[in-house]
Amino acid sequence: MKMGFVMGCAVGTVARALFGTFCCLRIGMCGWELMGGIGKTMMQSGSTFGTFIAIGMGIRC
Repeated sequence: MKMGFVMGCAVGTVARALFGTFCCLRIGMCGWELMGGIGKTMMQSGSTFGTFIAIGMGIRC
């Protein structure tokens, strides 16, 4: 389950970094506001996706 959580965190963080950057730039964020917005959404997405993958690994085993 630990490996599933780590893999899910990595995938969720990278995906949100790509899509979150585009979204934040589209609404006009810049500077520290942009960095804070992207960082916050990366952590939220990574932890959520990691939790779901860990649960799936637990059910599978």
